[in-house]
Amino acid sequence: MTRAVPSTSAANSTTTALPNRPAPSSPTSPSTPSFARSSKPEDFTKPFCDFLTNNPTVFHAANALGEDLKAAGYAKLTEREAWKLKRGGKYYFERNGSSLVAFAIGDEYKPGNGAAMIAAHIDVRLIDRRRHATRVGHWG
Repeated sequence: MTRAVPSTSAANSTTTALPNRPAPSSPTSPSTPSFARSSKPEDFTKPFCDFLTNNPTVFHAANALGEDLKAAGYAKLTEREAWKLKRGGKYYFERNGSSLVAFAIGDEYKPGNGAAMIAAHIDVRLIDRRRHATRVGHWG
């Protein structure tokens, strides 16, 4: 299974598949992963639970996603050096081992075209799922 990372700019849009994550099945809607269109909950929950099991902290998760980005051709940047960004380039950087920022520049990008962004974050240092629910049947 692969997961897709959208690479967008106002002038160009592509999708990069990442290993071991669900990928979009329709080329007409690359921003909607296939598991979001699936009628079977396990198509989403199984990969998600596996990810949580394999990455119990935000540090593990950031590292795993960084490895996925590297495997998909993203170049790692450091905040300590000047960046030499190019059209068509895919980049990421991390901060404190717990934050990860990735972006891609479209092949036809021109300064002033603007940018599209998607963001997410986790507020806890420990990502854990309860192996034995104590409130069966309650969704609270």
